[in-house]
Amino acid sequence: MEFKSASRIASHYQIDFHRLVCDFGIHYREGEIRGRNALLVLAALVSHPEFSGVIALGIHSGTSYYDCSESFVSGINKIVAECTRGIVAVDAPFLNWTKMMIYEYCKEQEIPIHLTYSCEAGTEEPCGGCRSCLDRSVLDACKKNGA
Repeated sequence: MEFKSASRIASHYQIDFHRLVCDFGIHYREGEIRGRNALLVLAALVSHPEFSGVIALGIHSGTSYYDCSESFVSGINKIVAECTRGIVAVDAPFLNWTKMMIYEYCKEQEIPIHLTYSCEAGTEEPCGGCRSCLDRSVLDACKKNGA
C-alpha cells in the first residue's frame, strides 16, 4: 500500500519513481521496525550512485523511535557525508514538527495528502486501530471540523 501511495504522489508531481525490493523474509507487525530509516537512506545511496544533493526524510516529532530523532539524523548524515565525500547530505525538515503542524502546512500549500497511506497493518483498507491510523483519525477529525 505504501508503494501504491508513493506511486500516486510521484505521478501527481510528475517525478520519476523507482522501487527497490528488499525481501528479508520477515513479516513486520505494527510499531517500530528497527533500522528502517537507516536502511532506506543507505538503499537510496546504493541504488543511485550518481546522485548528489539532499536525501530528505519525512520524520517528525512525537515519536519515541530512535530513527526519528535528532541524534539519528545527525549520525546518518555524518555516515552519508563520509561515504559520499560530502556530495550527499541527509535532512529532515519536519523533524521538530508535530503531525498537526505538518497537516496544517500541507493544507496551506495544497499538498495532496489524500494520496498518502498511513496504516502499519498494510491492508487495502486502513485497520483503524494501529498508532498510524489513530493519528490519522485525529487529523481527519480536525479536517472535518475545519481546523
